[in-house]
Amino acid sequence: MPSCRIRAGILAADNWVDELTSRGKLRFLRDRPKGIDVFVYRPSPADDALQPLPRRLAKLSSHKHRPSDVEAGAYEPLFPASALPSSVHETIHNVVARLRPLSHHAVARKPVLVALTLLVGLTLTLLSPSRPQLHPLPALLADAEVAYSNLHQPSSLREAYDDYVRRHKRKPPPGWDVWFQNTQANVPCPQVDGGFREMYRSLEMWWGVSPKEIRDRVEQLGEPIGKMPDGKTTKYVNAFGRVRVRNGKLVKRDDMIKQGISVGLALDWSDFVTGFQRQVEAVIASGVVLPDIDYWINVLDEPRVTVPYELRKSLEQHAALGTVRVRVDETPHFGELGQPGQPGVESAYDVLRRSCPPSSLARRTPLSAHPGQSPQISTKYTKAFTTTMGNFLASPRAERETWCDQPDLQDLHQGFIHPLSYSVSTQLYPVFSNSKLEGYNDILIPTWWNWDGKTVFKESEDVAWKAKADNLFWRGANTGGLSIGLNWQGWLRSRFISRLNQPLSWRHHETIHFATSSGLTSSVTIPTTAVSTALANVAFVGVDHGDDDSLAAQKSEPSFRFAEMVPFKDNYASKAIMDMDGTAYSGRFVALMGSKSAVFKSRLFIEAMEDSLVPWYHYVPVSVRFTEIYDLLGYFFGGARSVSKVGELGIKMGEGELRKATEGVSHEEQLKRIAERGAEWSKKCARREDMMSYVHLLTLDIDQETPVWFKSWSEASSPTSSVYCGIQGLSNDNHSITITNGPMTLWKASIDYISYSSASSTSNTSSHNVSDGVFWSDNPSYDLSSTIYAPAVTTYAAWHKYEMWYIILGIVGGLELLALLVIHCPLPRGCGAWFEGLWSKTGSEGNGKKASNGSGKSSRSGSSSASKSSGSSKSSVKQVVILKNKKV
Repeated sequence: MPSCRIRAGILAADNWVDELTSRGKLRFLRDRPKGIDVFVYRPSPADDALQPLPRRLAKLSSHKHRPSDVEAGAYEPLFPASALPSSVHETIHNVVARLRPLSHHAVARKPVLVALTLLVGLTLTLLSPSRPQLHPLPALLADAEVAYSNLHQPSSLREAYDDYVRRHKRKPPPGWDVWFQNTQANVPCPQVDGGFREMYRSLEMWWGVSPKEIRDRVEQLGEPIGKMPDGKTTKYVNAFGRVRVRNGKLVKRDDMIKQGISVGLALDWSDFVTGFQRQVEAVIASGVVLPDIDYWINVLDEPRVTVPYELRKSLEQHAALGTVRVRVDETPHFGELGQPGQPGVESAYDVLRRSCPPSSLARRTPLSAHPGQSPQISTKYTKAFTTTMGNFLASPRAERETWCDQPDLQDLHQGFIHPLSYSVSTQLYPVFSNSKLEGYNDILIPTWWNWDGKTVFKESEDVAWKAKADNLFWRGANTGGLSIGLNWQGWLRSRFISRLNQPLSWRHHETIHFATSSGLTSSVTIPTTAVSTALANVAFVGVDHGDDDSLAAQKSEPSFRFAEMVPFKDNYASKAIMDMDGTAYSGRFVALMGSKSAVFKSRLFIEAMEDSLVPWYHYVPVSVRFTEIYDLLGYFFGGARSVSKVGELGIKMGEGELRKATEGVSHEEQLKRIAERGAEWSKKCARREDMMSYVHLLTLDIDQETPVWFKSWSEASSPTSSVYCGIQGLSNDNHSITITNGPMTLWKASIDYISYSSASSTSNTSSHNVSDGVFWSDNPSYDLSSTIYAPAVTTYAAWHKYEMWYIILGIVGGLELLALLVIHCPLPRGCGAWFEGLWSKTGSEGNGKKASNGSGKSSRSGSSSASKSSGSSKSSVKQVVILKNKKV
């Protein structure tokens, strides 16, 4: 069944609010005479519930402010302008023409007056004494509780079926009802966005490939391609192991070898393969009859496949239209990285960024000459997913999924710098991995480490909350990548340890946002050494893979603290435990979550079993830049212990700053609640039953022998060759759009009412109320004439809708100015003294900032968010890793 995507409004490349010209037409129509690009935005149900449509669309004004659920490439045209029929162009013209045009000159004068009024009011506001602000963390914690309470788990088969069709635009596969019943019997956890989001994102492009080509590509991964250097061992494409199901049973490795079936070069049949075999065996043992299928399991920690953006979008468009691409025959190639800095050697980031849209910053920003050696952070790339004050991570998903517009990440994560093991293909091959970074196309499976229980929480080893230390704890090796030269300076763990272990001699100060008992922010510039020694206990137990000189440089780094290895249970002695990416996913996360301690987690790697996790509810998310780590410690543990440490270390601070720090109260009760919810998640949502449910559904949805997505298409009438997308009207006055070309399948995008009629019979008319879902035409063979009504959609493109806002903003600006004059300029004295005070106050503040900035010392590669420019507003680019080594 062919489908068209439509959305309320037409979104230009950079601006949602487009002014009308004197002729009453949208500006981008004038600027783009060659055609109109139709853009796609598919909001999640949670987004629909939490945000009104106009506010949500306004957030799409630029790439910098994309909401977390806008998929990568959402700003690319779904269909080129040339693909739109003339009737659609005429429809757009007619809809825009209906908008009430106003006098261009009359409208143009009002913004100028409003701007001047606001400018004066805002200027005086900025110069007046600052007013306390509410701390942002209580709002994030409250939002998380609302988000969790809004999670919904279908309670009936019919509800689950409708939800599946609405989300995936196709019927469930055969056997799906059995999967649902089995899952319900095990009392599943509520899932974010319906669950299995990443799984279906990975599978979507495969729906645009023919079953025969899929099977052939599966077999190619098992074919030998030559001999190893010893001349005896056969060399395969790379480290994979086959897991095969036939006639509802798992085929053993020895039986495959006897039958002459390739099992792959799986590094002595590693735990990656045998672990997944045990998962499949458990599903079969539960009474489930799985379809015939072959899995190729990646036996490296790192992901293996990243296809170019253009190929992925092409396949997804084929899948949306129910077609398959023309078969492509090729020999699989998995490339490796050489030494960085050599001519012609690609970096891991350079290969991966080709999965980004051509317009993205990742594709357009120059590559680092020496990846990882000069790590810098630009807060301008984080505004879409962090709070304005404190840079708290509001959306971990957005941080990961918008990586294409964060070019500084190429120096801030080991997976981008130089992975420990790297063997990656840019071709389309079905590979199953335990974890991956965004941009890779591996299909995720539950980790063998968690299935086998390699790191298990033991209740007997935990301690009561009151007996836990008031600090953040972490121990581990500096794993993640291959240490060459100084590339380790950008690794996640390197930057974390360095940031929380800066020597006292460096005299590094940072502004920390504490929270008072009334919930207001108390911002204090304080020596970071005092805070880290009082509230953090983090250290390396050793370094990992790399050349000798590079590893020696790590051991001599002044901001690295090394300690003895401790038993795993020592994690539970602290109220907060840090968890981060290493070479790939963290194998200790589930065990840590089972304790009575709260888990702080920083990561870019994605795992299969995470759709039931809600950040700020089950755990404390930490950005990969660590800009907010001191603010988190200050909020949850307060400022009193840091102030005491200032005295113990003999650091001089002003009485006013010390008093403000002491006003920062601890919020350990909130931290305790997060710990308790995390422990509940570990018991109820990270079980083997949950992993079995995932494997069962994954097997049904990727069954290559009888691909159900093609069955669904063949059951319906054959689609016509021409499919066009309609464009919803921009008016709230019941203006309509008539579309007469092709079969209609409409994705809901705030459409409240749809009426359509058969082109062959005007009497055959049906009406449908649409609520939070998708409306499908009953018969795709109809040549429909659809009329779309959207009475609830507000016109945001018309100037006259902003007329009232101009008036309101003008009044607010005027009242603000009047209030400032009344407060600060009493009649007997006049305003002269106040302005004179403001002038002197501004000058003293500026001098203070200069003195503060000049007092701290920093190394050449010097770092952590404020070592060199704490308080500077001229640039958002700051050195972020305080590392002393200049050469190896």
